[in-house]
Amino acid sequence: MLDEPMDPGYIWPLVLLADLCASSQANLIGLIQQTLKDDLELHSDDYFGLTSQEDITEVKVHPWSPPRRLLESIARQGPCRDSQSSLHALAVLAYRSGRPRIIVADEATKRQLSGK
Repeated sequence: MLDEPMDPGYIWPLVLLADLCASSQANLIGLIQQTLKDDLELHSDDYFGLTSQEDITEVKVHPWSPPRRLLESIARQGPCRDSQSSLHALAVLAYRSGRPRIIVADEATKRQLSGK
């Protein structure tokens, strides 16, 4: 966890490194929103630096699927788009652009959503 408090209106980037159909993507976003809402409410003082617990009314998640060319430009690519080098490069890119926290959905996420 980062040391500086988080903005309660933070928009969580959901980086999609797997091709998800619209219904799977909507399902994933709903699961993430509920999980984050529960966690943020439970640990609001850790995230926001607040002594009193505030109700989190909405958790915003913005999906983004980076083009393969972008991934290739920031990290040496192996055969998989969700390689460790891509994940590290995306984390650095997100942090430098003011998004110190990201969520990544990869092929393992896709398999879990489909029950495989």
